[in-house]
Amino acid sequence: MFQPAAEGPSDEELAEYYGAPKAAVNEDEIADESDSPLIPLDQAKNLIPAKSRALMHELFRAELLTVKRFNPKKLR
Repeated sequence: MFQPAAEGPSDEELAEYYGAPKAAVNEDEIADESDSPLIPLDQAKNLIPAKSRALMHELFRAELLTVKRFNPKKLR
C-alpha cells in the first residue's frame, strides 16, 4: 500500500541548513527616530553616486522622487 512520506524539516531547520542570515540587531534595540527631521530630496540624491543614479535611470528608469520614513520592523 501507499505510505505517506515522512514530514520534512521545519522552516527553522531549513534556514539553519541553508545558512540563512540571523538577525544582527534585536528588534527591541532599534531606536525610534520619528522625531528627527528627514533630509531634503536633493541631499538624499547626493548620497547616491552620480554613476549609480545614471545606471539606475538607464536600466530601470528609476529616480528618487520623495524622502519617506518607514518602520524597519515592517519590512518583512
